[in-house]
Amino acid sequence: MNDTGSENEYHRNQGFDDLLNFLVCNRSVKGLKPWEIQDLQGLVYEQIRRKLIRLFRWRGSETPEELVDKTFDRVSQRLPDLTSFVGDPSHYVCGVARLIFLESLRRRKLPELPPEVIKDERADAALSCLDDCLEEIRPVERALILDYYRGEKRAKIDHRENLAEQLGTSVNSLRIQTCRIRRRLRKCVTVCLQQK
Repeated sequence: MNDTGSENEYHRNQGFDDLLNFLVCNRSVKGLKPWEIQDLQGLVYEQIRRKLIRLFRWRGSETPEELVDKTFDRVSQRLPDLTSFVGDPSHYVCGVARLIFLESLRRRKLPELPPEVIKDERADAALSCLDDCLEEIRPVERALILDYYRGEKRAKIDHRENLAEQLGTSVNSLRIQTCRIRRRLRKCVTVCLQQK
C-alpha cells in the first residue's frame, strides 16, 4: 500500500476524531474513562445525525443522508477555526446544515418546461360564449365589468378606486355590483356551453 493512501486515511480518521471531540466540547468528561468518552461521542454524533436526517426529510430533501455527510464534512473542515468555540455544538452543526440545504436547492435541477400549450377547444368555446353573453347584458353593465377588470396588480387596485369615485360609490359597493354582473355572466356562459 502506498504512503499517500495510508496518510489520507489517517487524516480522515483524525478529522473524524476531531469532529467527535468538538461535538462533546461543552460536556464535562472529567473522570470518564476513555471508552466512556468514546461512547458519549458516538451517542452525541448519532443523536445529531438522526436529527439532521429528520430535518432534511422534513424540508423535502431527496438525499438526506448525503446532506448530513456533507454537513459533517463542512464542520470538520471548519474545526481549526473553532478552537475557542463557546456554546452548543449541535446548534452550530444545525446552522451549517441549513446552509448545506440551501446550497442543495440551488443545485437542484429546475423542472422541465411543460410541452407547448395545445389549444383547448373548451376554452375557445367558453370565450366565444362569454363574448355572446356580454352582448346580452345592458351596455352600461358591459362597460362597467370590462372596465373593472382592466389593469394589473397595483394599477388594477388604483383603477378600481378611481372608477368607484367616478361613479360616486364606494369600492365595496362597486365590488358587489360587479359580483352580481359576473354571476349572471357565469350562468349565461354555463348554459351556452351546455348548448354547444
